[in-house]
Amino acid sequence: QQNLITVKGQTGYEPGKDFELVKLNWGPAIQAFQDRKYDVMMLPGITPDPRIQQIALTSKIRVIGVDEAQMMADPGTKRILANPMNSLTDLAPDAYGANQMNTTPVKLVDPKVALAVRADMDADVVYAMTKAFWENIEEAHALAPWMSSAVSLDEALFPIPNGIHPGALRYYKEKGLTIPDAFVGKKRVPQ
Repeated sequence: QQNLITVKGQTGYEPGKDFELVKLNWGPAIQAFQDRKYDVMMLPGITPDPRIQQIALTSKIRVIGVDEAQMMADPGTKRILANPMNSLTDLAPDAYGANQMNTTPVKLVDPKVALAVRADMDADVVYAMTKAFWENIEEAHALAPWMSSAVSLDEALFPIPNGIHPGALRYYKEKGLTIPDAFVGKKRVPQ
């Protein structure tokens, strides 16, 4: 749905009227795009997205960015950016190698990555999980290169809609992170 809102807000195009909408799961979508079964693909992801890397290995690609002013002017796309889990970022013209045909950076919607647990989960367990995650982040970055640009302790406390679990909060306080008041005491997070 977010992709269709973005397309309409940026171009005015509507599915069924201005283009044929193709809906596929990610695996078949990547293969069909590589097989040239359709011309444009929209997918959420964080750079470097392995699905786009796969396509760029065998095909020339051009990443189409968004216009920030236009996004803020359109109520639908403005709502997307109002979600604290989204922001705008610049994609370098060589982010996907020699087959990326962009010559200048393009602006993209950058989804945030978050780990979630149940609000009623034991605080000591969540603390231990949070600590283990952050103390082994280099291993995660090695296994998933996209994480190195998307997951860092310095940016762990972006505006999370449902607040921070008390167990995770304890770890972040121990690490000396400044905890925004808005993250504490959310309705669905037990204190």
